[in-house]
Amino acid sequence: AASSEGNTNNVATGALGPTFDNRRKPEIYAPGSNTTSSQAGTNCGTQTCFGSSMATPAIAASAALVRQYFTEGWYPSGTKRPDQAFVPSGALLKATLLNSTRNMTGTDAFGVAAPVNGYPTNIEGWGELVLDDALYFAGDARNMWAWDVRHAGGLSTGETHSYFLPVAT
Repeated sequence: AASSEGNTNNVATGALGPTFDNRRKPEIYAPGSNTTSSQAGTNCGTQTCFGSSMATPAIAASAALVRQYFTEGWYPSGTKRPDQAFVPSGALLKATLLNSTRNMTGTDAFGVAAPVNGYPTNIEGWGELVLDDALYFAGDARNMWAWDVRHAGGLSTGETHSYFLPVAT
């Protein structure tokens, strides 16, 4: 996670990508500037900090909320139904977080400008996290579809899955 400041469309700090092995980093942006946090070496002291160390807890807390959404049975009806509850895999949690992001405009980190409509990038990743964009609750205009299958042994050679979804044009 990297951080944005005040205006969530502006990059403040954090590591830019790509990684040494060319993976895209960061994946997700979250607020992480002017954050009051505990201060090391003091007894109950606080300090104002910034950076990925402040943004990462926001992403971790969001993952905890997504996990709670599934384990309490909010999916797929959008209302809490314990009979629909299940423990999501880490892959489903990350996929839900990544599908909860929005393109950031005007991102500029350390003098490196990102294209206005060109995400994902190595500056903003997939964008700013907005959980309400992915999770479905009763009354929402959009629905949600999730498929979570654990393959402890991996996929079998040649195994495929096909899904046909209606898309309005």
